[in-house]
Amino acid sequence: NPYLIYTVKQMNAIGTEPNDWGEHFMLMADIDLSGYTGTDFNIIGYRRVWEDNTPFSGVFEGNGHAISNFTYSSVDADHVGLFGYVDGPEAQIKDLGLIDANVDAGTGQFVGSLVGELRGGTISGCFVRGGPVSGGEDVGGLVGRGNRVWGSGVSTISDCYAITSAIGLERVGGLVGSNEGTTISTCYSTGSVSGVGIVGGLVGQNGNWHHVVFETVLIPGFIDDCYSNCDVMGVARVGGLVGYNYAGEITRCYSSGAVLDSEPNRPIDSNDGFFGGLVGDSDARATECFWDMETSGLMVSAGGMGKTTAQMKTAATFLDAGWDFVDIWSICEGSNYPRFVWQIPVGDFVCPDGVTIDDFSFFMEHWLDDNCDVSNDFCQGTDLDQSGTVDVFDLEIFFENWPVED
Repeated sequence: NPYLIYTVKQMNAIGTEPNDWGEHFMLMADIDLSGYTGTDFNIIGYRRVWEDNTPFSGVFEGNGHAISNFTYSSVDADHVGLFGYVDGPEAQIKDLGLIDANVDAGTGQFVGSLVGELRGGTISGCFVRGGPVSGGEDVGGLVGRGNRVWGSGVSTISDCYAITSAIGLERVGGLVGSNEGTTISTCYSTGSVSGVGIVGGLVGQNGNWHHVVFETVLIPGFIDDCYSNCDVMGVARVGGLVGYNYAGEITRCYSSGAVLDSEPNRPIDSNDGFFGGLVGDSDARATECFWDMETSGLMVSAGGMGKTTAQMKTAATFLDAGWDFVDIWSICEGSNYPRFVWQIPVGDFVCPDGVTIDDFSFFMEHWLDDNCDVSNDFCQGTDLDQSGTVDVFDLEIFFENWPVED
């Protein structure tokens, strides 16, 4: 029995009612927040000091809708995002999009367009497209910091992406600024990332140490089946995917963006481990991972295997490393890097990527086929409504997605 959010005022009212932050909300329409500037929007969930915090611990279902023009600007605010602080074993934010968010926290920490800090709970099926996010430390295009401190439960981010620019001083990432105990899977980032230290196309820092009840606890970060195509720029510990893999595990990931030095007149010493095509510096592992040596401009990395652009667009490169090209990954060989199955739009039957005239021709080859079922993948996917026949109803679905370019 969720609260149903239809209007801008209803959306902004959530942040004024901390007693309701453990409840269930569902977005019923696209929302435009352009009327709120500066610090006008009421951020949902806060953490001021250890003892003074009230997280969002409920469920927010985007329901496939998007919030546009979320703007927040301050000279030094911490925990900034549509949701400032999220924690709780049942906390969920899912199927929500942010379009043209513009977040500037000045020198503040824990800054993301969607969530400032995720300490416990899940984020799934969410995205941000357009608009910059900037702050001091722990700055990410989607989430500032994913932080599972000892005893706070599971924290995950899955099936999400960020197409934006992230700007900060330290621990800056295209998707997540710092990942301290969160599992990030099947996510990607494109755009640009810039900072001073610990800067990564997907994640700035992966893993950390925490002082918990008079002991120091190692908190790994996990990144599985992800990629970044961000151009990354910094001074130290700069990587195409991760700036500093401090105490984490990176598995089946790749990066293809340029990795640049903010001080271009100095030579990059490959022995320092400060700049890497995939990982800038590392105390941990990166397995079955790759980076494009040509587009990154680097032959070195603190993890992963460097490949040519042609090799990065060849399925065998990844299949030989055990990547799943049935349920997780897909590739149009020779024309693109691997991408997720869930990225493929309805009606995109054949290569190249995007719904084009080639897909229409393929669709018409199956017109009025009436033997469609699971055994033939519903006539190679052309029976879009899975009714058993490729007919006018499938044609209507196809044209609803025409044209869709990659």
